[in-house]
Amino acid sequence: MSIRSDLETAIRSWRSTREQRLAQEKVAAKIKESESEFKKFIMEELAVNEIEGMVVDGRVTDLMPKDVAVVKDRALFNEFVIKNDALHLYSAAISQSAVKEMEQAGVVIPGIEHVTVFELGDRKSK
Repeated sequence: MSIRSDLETAIRSWRSTREQRLAQEKVAAKIKESESEFKKFIMEELAVNEIEGMVVDGRVTDLMPKDVAVVKDRALFNEFVIKNDALHLYSAAISQSAVKEMEQAGVVIPGIEHVTVFELGDRKSK
């Protein structure tokens, strides 16, 4: 077999595989959008109606609290980041892992506070 023939075969295989992946990604994106809408509705309803969770089909779906750091005073926080060369605290949102690591090392980071946010949990019922 010539190199050209091998390349042509590989190119056809790559194109076919890529088309399959892209088609599946489109389907997955639509499924994820639907999942997100259901999740948002469930989380809002559980919170508004003060329902801790529900057992459905032998599985518990509930709001799971999670402590996260949020910037309370942007100027104070930015000053700290600059003084301490702590750019790793930034991401699209405040970097939870970087905050946790610094706080565990005893560093008090000015300009942030901890708040509780909720995720939707789904697990087997006891």
